[in-house]
Amino acid sequence: MLERGESLKTVQELLGHADIATTGNTYAHVMPEVKVAAGVNMNGLLKKNKKVSPQKERILAEKAN
Repeated sequence: MLERGESLKTVQELLGHADIATTGNTYAHVMPEVKVAAGVNMNGLLKKNKKVSPQKERILAEKAN
């Protein structure tokens, strides 16, 4: 669900975890694509919202794996 863009808070509630840290600690390590997407988004913000080409995004994703 996280890889499809669902919020960590929603996943926490659906799974019944008492603490959001439990959800994050349990599932964050298995989501490299989410980390790459976050990096691309941060890069765009830091570069004043310049868009990253699909080719560069693919290269970044390959390097992350």
